[in-house]
Amino acid sequence: NMDGEYGFSLPWGSTATVTPEKDNNHLDGVTTQSAIRIQRHILFIDTLDSPYKIIAADINDDGVLSTSDLVELISVIVGILPEFLNNTSYRFIPEDYVFTNPLNPLLENWPEYKTYINITQDSLNEDWIAIKIGDVTGSTSGLRYVSGEVEFFAEVNRNEDGTMDIIFRPDGSLYLSGYQLELELDQSKLELIAIDAGQSSLPAFHNIHYHYVEEVGLLRTNWWHFEDVPLNEEDELFRLRLRATSDDVNWLSDLKLRLKGSLWDSEAYAGNGSQLLRPKLVWKDATQIADYKLYQNRPNPFTGETVIPFLLPESMEVILEVTDTDGRVVRRIVKSGRQGINEVLLQTSELSDGVYFYRVVTDEWSATKKMILMR
Repeated sequence: NMDGEYGFSLPWGSTATVTPEKDNNHLDGVTTQSAIRIQRHILFIDTLDSPYKIIAADINDDGVLSTSDLVELISVIVGILPEFLNNTSYRFIPEDYVFTNPLNPLLENWPEYKTYINITQDSLNEDWIAIKIGDVTGSTSGLRYVSGEVEFFAEVNRNEDGTMDIIFRPDGSLYLSGYQLELELDQSKLELIAIDAGQSSLPAFHNIHYHYVEEVGLLRTNWWHFEDVPLNEEDELFRLRLRATSDDVNWLSDLKLRLKGSLWDSEAYAGNGSQLLRPKLVWKDATQIADYKLYQNRPNPFTGETVIPFLLPESMEVILEVTDTDGRVVRRIVKSGRQGINEVLLQTSELSDGVYFYRVVTDEWSATKKMILMR
């Protein structure tokens, strides 16, 4: 029944084998928070504290916890895969089974069935442990504590070709170890042209971290890291390139964050994956954020080349100067800037390793930041 109780009758002297099974809703209780915990276990930073969690973390059922388990887990979360490829949604182990080595149960051939021979009396309290594959945080139980709220802002940058870049950033300084977000586009007003992960400030953010379901206009994206990453409002999570197909686009309703998504709740994580945060999306037009602003280059430190972003209140000529620690100008670029966010790709093949300063200058404003070149 719904409480997990079961029972059946058999003729006197019968032999029976009981094998519990449940293989539906592979995403039940599975969140990006589990990916953080599994990665911390793989790196021996904070190992999983029960054999059942270790079994739940073996997503591909190959007897080893590795990055391949994380890749498959994330692929199922964002919707690239409909379910686990070589595993069921649940596994069951007799409650009275004692692991030889609870720290590495994957080495054991633990039972998933019980056989009763020559049954001549009732067998009571024949209980089982249900293991939800992919859930190492207990999310399947539904008992989760939300520690607080975190704000992300979506920055609208209008391009000369009529498209728009929507850049998602933290709204202020924070520490983050992961998130999972579902965004819904009104396809009668907006056309998604591209998803850009290449300019993200997040470590190890790749194309497996997002999936767009074009038929229904849903974008699912997630990211995780084994420890908190310090971020601020100058950092970029990811960006979307869109084209408006209507003159009356309302960002609050036409590109919105779904807290209760189609597959899971949108959420973020801090405290090295231990704290659950509720995300909030705030919209800002780039031209309304500030008159001028110089952002940190990305990546930083860098090798070979880096991108320097800056904000202008209107179109104007700008000068980008790069100086070494002695104040010598080692690179000077003149650029016709436009209103909104501008980016300069700086290639440094002829420069040596070390600390450099970059400065953006206009007739009425200048700003300087530091960057590090490493070969």
